[in-house]
Amino acid sequence: MSQIAEWWSSLTAIRRDIASNEARSISEDTIYSYLKALRGIFAIEDAKAWSAELRAKDAVRTSDTRYFTDPSIAAVALGVTPRALMNDLIDAKKMMPPAFKMVLTATGEFAYRRPEDGIVVCPISALRP
Repeated sequence: MSQIAEWWSSLTAIRRDIASNEARSISEDTIYSYLKALRGIFAIEDAKAWSAELRAKDAVRTSDTRYFTDPSIAAVALGVTPRALMNDLIDAKKMMPPAFKMVLTATGEFAYRRPEDGIVVCPISALRP
């Protein structure tokens, strides 16, 4: 498959995931422009698909994965200032335990807490206002 065909297939898959969780639709062109802008400010990074190559018939990952890479956005969301970060350099004795642990997923209809370990599993669409 050509690189353009792979890109379009990836955009179509993202659009399908969004459509399954959102009332409004979004075009592949819009998704492409968002991804391009996020890459441009180094907020996301692509990890290429890979194959085990050892007696594997098929690739383990068949499409690229995108990772959110900008920790400053998380700091702003937590209300943490640069000074506060410098004054608290990962001293575990001073840290409060986390209020909860969460796995953020691309798809799903609702968030839930796993009874066996208390971890919240939450689709990204549940984070909207």
